[in-house]
Amino acid sequence: MKRRHNTFAIILWLSLLSVGSASADSIPMPGDKAPDFAIELLNGEKFELSATLAHTQKVYLFFFSPWCESYVKESFPEMALECKQAREHLLNLYASLHPSARFIGIGSRFSAAVSSVESYRDKFSIPFPLAFDAPNEVFNAYQVRHFPTLILVGPEQLIQLRAKGSELTDPLRGSK
Repeated sequence: MKRRHNTFAIILWLSLLSVGSASADSIPMPGDKAPDFAIELLNGEKFELSATLAHTQKVYLFFFSPWCESYVKESFPEMALECKQAREHLLNLYASLHPSARFIGIGSRFSAAVSSVESYRDKFSIPFPLAFDAPNEVFNAYQVRHFPTLILVGPEQLIQLRAKGSELTDPLRGSK
């Protein structure tokens, strides 16, 4: 079973590396203008980054995988722990900033199906809206290659923070 987990993780990692053809210098980073996008949320509503920023100063984009805490627990316990800690910190951040900041979670077809994203939302009582990026357009636009990744977009649609994995626990406290 452990070998199957390792094989799956390696295949997933290679798939993520091959998605899109952008080089490292095209990864949207703090100070860059965030790519605009529109995506349907699981509740059927439409989320558009630029329209949301017209009404709020900060938008937190949480790129996640619902399997990160459970499926890789045996083969990659450090990764599973990173995912758990990031989710917990994000929920604390949401509790302290909502409604002055907007949060959206985005799952990818490379890491899950819609039903897995819905189960993740229900299991962990995620209070902010989630979306499923089936064509991976948002993941590609932001060059997300690591779960979890958090991107904070602020005024003028500029990226203020980009953090991944264990980086999420410390920057979240200072990004208010």
